[in-house]
Amino acid sequence: MAAVIVPGRQSRWLAAVLLAATLWRPAPVPATGGFELVVLDVGQGLAAVVHTARRTLVFDTGPRWRGSGTAAALTLVPYLRSAGVTALDTVVVSHPDADHAGGLGALAGAFTLRWVIGDPGEEGAADEPCVAGRRWSWDGVEFEIIHPPPGPAPSGNDASCALKIAAGRGTVLLLADPEARAEQQMLARGDIGADAVLVPHHGSRSSSTPDFVAAVGARWALVSAGYGNRWDLPHPEVAGRWREGGAELLTTADGGALRLQVEPDGSAPRVDTWRGSNPRWWRRR
Repeated sequence: MAAVIVPGRQSRWLAAVLLAATLWRPAPVPATGGFELVVLDVGQGLAAVVHTARRTLVFDTGPRWRGSGTAAALTLVPYLRSAGVTALDTVVVSHPDADHAGGLGALAGAFTLRWVIGDPGEEGAADEPCVAGRRWSWDGVEFEIIHPPPGPAPSGNDASCALKIAAGRGTVLLLADPEARAEQQMLARGDIGADAVLVPHHGSRSSSTPDFVAAVGARWALVSAGYGNRWDLPHPEVAGRWREGGAELLTTADGGALRLQVEPDGSAPRVDTWRGSNPRWWRRR
């Protein structure tokens, strides 16, 4: 449908996004003590969803485009509806850049937002700022904000909120756009090891310093980046750094939506991609 009603080169991309949101049905609801992370394909931006047994958290809301419209309306909202979500327990907006906060209005128009953490900028108001040390537990899953630190707030990308999630044998580090200075602050606090990480700043060379990559020690490095983006992200040097550190690098540009599942029984986490789970003969390999 999108290919018919949307003119221009974007029609195929929009059709693919709508198809992905419609056809890639969510996995069964996680059991208590487990969780699921889905990094949606929103082009050049970030929108991730965390499901526990009875709760849903959204980490960043995808881009707002210069003309009009948001990726949230095309991808994030349809995905959440397909998952049976009617209210969002928490929305974390990492920082006010349009590619991270741009979909907050679309979410607020579609769902009840019970709590908003962070700085949405002109997109709306938050219930509390993002400050390291904030912890909570849902359904046997532990959440902790690890950046920015208390006190005078850093500026720009280095003010990006960072969230650590742990349950069973699985730990995930959700990062937005922290650059080298913010990474050093997280290194100083310690305990940033994770099985999977959202690669900071979409794989830009301003982030993913060697010490940080080594300290995280991720098995999976997940990158939210638009296909053919003008910055050529993730940068090959950064991708190589994560791979050399032992991580399998997966990108939304190549795999579509990325899904990680952590079970409460102590089994190893599992990761799959939308394109890997839904092969089509016409796709290039």
